[in-house]
Amino acid sequence: MRLLVCGIALSLALSTALARAEDSSASKDTPKRPAWTPLVAQWRSGSEAAPLSAKDLFAKVGGAVWTVYTAPRDQLLARIKKGRRMSQGSAVAIDEHRLVTNCHVVKGASALTLAYEKKSLMSVELIAADGPRDLCILRTDATLPVYVTGFRRYDDLVVGEEAFAIGSPEGCDRSITGGLVSGKRKARGPRRGMSRIVQTSAAITRGSSGGGLFDAHGNLVGVTSFVSGDGGHLGFAISIEDYTTDRPVTPKKPK
Repeated sequence: MRLLVCGIALSLALSTALARAEDSSASKDTPKRPAWTPLVAQWRSGSEAAPLSAKDLFAKVGGAVWTVYTAPRDQLLARIKKGRRMSQGSAVAIDEHRLVTNCHVVKGASALTLAYEKKSLMSVELIAADGPRDLCILRTDATLPVYVTGFRRYDDLVVGEEAFAIGSPEGCDRSITGGLVSGKRKARGPRRGMSRIVQTSAAITRGSSGGGLFDAHGNLVGVTSFVSGDGGHLGFAISIEDYTTDRPVTPKKPK
């Protein structure tokens, strides 16, 4: 029964997130999305070094997480001065110019801006998108001073190990929460494939979408994407490994 309830909740939450991502490309006024190009990752093990404290982990990778606003830089400055609320999410830098996020974070945007504490503003563009899987990659001409250098494969994760989420919940830039890898799920997504999902007890709330889920070594485990449950106690991240593939995981046929 518990497995059934979890599976239903996860499927509904994933379907909702994917629907938001797909709806963003349905409008005639929405710019056409670029084709999907998978990432090439530097895979790391979860046992190659001593685990970091939350303090040291944030010092290592916290600066790689940015707030993404769905407005051009000049308009964003004007809205900041007027104190207006703006649509925003998060993104994680993976090299000096590129970041990963969710497509539903940048939905319907004709221009995007990266910011930290509504400062350090820089324009960013969408360069790769797989809307059905909610996977998007951004690029900026500016140099990103901090970026993630290590990534963990989905199968290498162990339920019960520490996990840390860093994002911009409710616009609170670079907020860190700690918890565990609570579960590893494969939810049925588009194209008759499966999405690799990492469940975590680290708090994920509105604005955290597109942020990073890290292991205790500072390796990027996944991109925080959605929550489920009445109190939002079930947090889920799309495995970073999904960003390195050009198609969903193929379900194994029962023997």
